[in-house]
Amino acid sequence: YLEYARRFPEKNIDRNMQSLIQRARIYEDQGNSRMLDKIHEEMLELYHALRAENRAGELSQDSVAAIAGLAFPTLLAMLDEYAEIKFENTFDQEALAPVKEAKEAKAREISAAADEFELTYPDFDHIMACYYIRADLFREYADMIYAWDPPPPPGWPRDEDSLIEFEELIEEIKLELGEPQELQAIKLFELVLEAARRWKRNSPWVEKAREALHDVDPNTYPL
Repeated sequence: YLEYARRFPEKNIDRNMQSLIQRARIYEDQGNSRMLDKIHEEMLELYHALRAENRAGELSQDSVAAIAGLAFPTLLAMLDEYAEIKFENTFDQEALAPVKEAKEAKAREISAAADEFELTYPDFDHIMACYYIRADLFREYADMIYAWDPPPPPGWPRDEDSLIEFEELIEEIKLELGEPQELQAIKLFELVLEAARRWKRNSPWVEKAREALHDVDPNTYPL
């Protein structure tokens, strides 16, 4: 099959892309990572060339989904980097400010990348993934805040009442900063479910959004 596909490339654009997809599956089964990477590069190059010529609409949804799947790990890697940005367990606001700025800047970068991805690869499952990622940015930010557990700063009294007062102060700060992030996450996770109902389709990302809402409030969001 591989030899035939090389000697007789399809003239039909989608059949040509499907041929590349089939070749990629064969190389994957063979464990030939070098050729697999080469075919994936060819698929992405062909897709972007078609977009430049306004011909991407000639591809089937299966082809677009396959291409989106190749590009999607880059977006997921950005989300992993975002999760690694965390507050240090310090009450020093000057030390926390750069972390907050870095977290928010990364969130804007990922949100913009998700917008671009959605436009570039119009595949339902990956569009739902982008919806989910936008919501997860806020959830992850809230999780960072709720995980913050600084010790009392130097000079804070260490008697029991003072330590309790400090713990209550930290909880108030967490609630003040974290609750708006959590509420926005809930709103955006709900948008994932609304979009799925509108399109009358489901995907793993829709289920992940449903599970995220269930974790927040099992009674309001049953599985």
